[in-house]
Amino acid sequence: MNRAVIFAGGEIKNYNIISNYINENDYIICADSGYIHAKKLNIRVNLLVGDFDSLNIDYKADEIIRLEINKDDTDTYSAVKHAIKRGYKDFLLFGMLGGRTDHSLANISILSFLKNHDCSGIIINENEEITFVLNETVKIKKTDCEHFSLIAVSGTVRGVTIKGAEFCLDNADIEYPYQYATSNKVIDEYAIVRILEGKVLLIKNFC
Repeated sequence: MNRAVIFAGGEIKNYNIISNYINENDYIICADSGYIHAKKLNIRVNLLVGDFDSLNIDYKADEIIRLEINKDDTDTYSAVKHAIKRGYKDFLLFGMLGGRTDHSLANISILSFLKNHDCSGIIINENEEITFVLNETVKIKKTDCEHFSLIAVSGTVRGVTIKGAEFCLDNADIEYPYQYATSNKVIDEYAIVRILEGKVLLIKNFC
């Protein structure tokens, strides 16, 4: 199945960078005012989801789902859930950061929600990519980023190993209140990050 691309109403400052990520076969979903980003990119919207309390321009999409204003889920969470119900497993998420801090933090938590539903997701803006790592090993190419950080999400992350980077770890622990695995750099062709137990955000910074 093709990839789901979701636009939320956060900040996007450079649309040229964002457009490079999008393929013609992507399924485009907008959460409420995220529609503004899709319009500026001049791309067709397959699904528009929201209560439309923050979208004050004319809009059109192949399908529109109107939500109640008083609800538990944010418009963005609702958009993600509708995509999962339709069978999508691979997600690119834009417009998730900036603006209101509460929405930014809630949107970052979507990465954990996707992982819990056997899906993969990447939050992307002009300066960084954010993914969720849970009990797994990942590789980071030297050309992928200028710096990378591991941020423990909760509790204690155990068995953290980092190889091929400026600052390496060997079976270390990262506790949520003390985030010391930040601003690292790949020095080999790629770095290897292994998490034996726990949840971390992997943040790749481009500058």
